[in-house]
Amino acid sequence: AAGEDAVAELAEAGHDAIVLGEIGIGNTTVSSLLLCALSGESPENCCDQGATKTKVPDPQVVRKKVAIIKKALARFPEYASSKVPWRTATLLSQFGGAEIAAIVGALFKCGELGLPVLIDGFIVTVAALAAATSQPELTRTFFLATKSAEKGQEIAVARIRALSEEAGLPPPPPPALAMGLRLGEGTGGLLAVPILQASCNVFKMATLEHILSSQ
Repeated sequence: AAGEDAVAELAEAGHDAIVLGEIGIGNTTVSSLLLCALSGESPENCCDQGATKTKVPDPQVVRKKVAIIKKALARFPEYASSKVPWRTATLLSQFGGAEIAAIVGALFKCGELGLPVLIDGFIVTVAALAAATSQPELTRTFFLATKSAEKGQEIAVARIRALSEEAGLPPPPPPALAMGLRLGEGTGGLLAVPILQASCNVFKMATLEHILSSQ
C-alpha cells in the first residue's frame, strides 16, 4: 500500500515518470533469495558481493550469503523441488523486505496508471521481476536504467524479458547505462532520466516523409 499510495500522489501532482530506488543494508541478500525462488537459479549464481566499505571482493561474505539463503529456502521444501511455483505475495510475506514490497506495490500502481518507470540496480530489478511474475503486462512500463555490478541482475533481466515475450509484449531493452554502480538509492535511475527524456523528444521530430511532403 505504501508504494502504491506514493505513486498515486506523484501522479496526481502531475509527474509523468517514476524513478524507483531503495536504501537498505543487507537487502542484496534478500534480493538474491527472491531471485533464486523466482528464477530457479542456485544461490551461488544469484549472490554477489553487495555493498562493501572497499571494492575488494570478499569470497567469505558471498559464502555466508549463500548459506543464509539455502537455510531460509530449506524451510519450504515443497518449493525447492520446483513443482510448486512461488507466488509473489507468498515470497514477500515470508522473506520481505518491507522496502521491496513497497517497490512492488509502486510497480503495480505504475502499471495501472500507465506511468513509465525507471528500474534502478539489482534490488529494484528483482522487485520488478517479482511484480512481473504476478502481472507480466507490467513490463510494458519498464525502462531498465543501469547494469548493476551484482551478477544476479543479469538473471533477473533475462527473466523479465522472457516473461514479457511470453505475454506477447516487446521485451524491455537491456539497461541503458553500465557504470559498475553498487549504490542503489535511485542513483542510476536519475542518471538515465535525460536519456528517457531525449528518447521521447525524438518522436516530436519531423520525419523525412513529412519534410518531403511539405515542400
